[in-house]
Amino acid sequence: MAEQVLEKAIELNPNVPRPNFLWYISLPLAPWKFLDTHPAHADTCIDRLSGDFVPGMRLRAGDRKVVRRRLGEVIAAAQEAGVLLGLVLPGVLESGEVSSAVVLLRWHSVAPERACVDPVLSKFSRDN
Repeated sequence: MAEQVLEKAIELNPNVPRPNFLWYISLPLAPWKFLDTHPAHADTCIDRLSGDFVPGMRLRAGDRKVVRRRLGEVIAAAQEAGVLLGLVLPGVLESGEVSSAVVLLRWHSVAPERACVDPVLSKFSRDN
């Protein structure tokens, strides 16, 4: 069976470092959920994720409140750390406690200057 790929453009936080070239990334669709760190989208993201945090399970009001607070803390910390995008994997422990795993991706360039072949080509003459 062929794997279905859904392409969706997302608006990333404009205040964080990002590659200065066109790039694509493949993210798992399920059961991971996109954690939007864009300042204008943070509240909507928290509402969306906390409303259906664990698929097929309705959380108690107290648990939803904790999930909302924790998501807010994660998003605020991600914004402060310059995280480009995040994913959250919600779940429930054997004890019945709501839990999650979070993956945060941040861009960091260690190149001293823009990557190109011009410095290499300048070392060689046309005759070589």
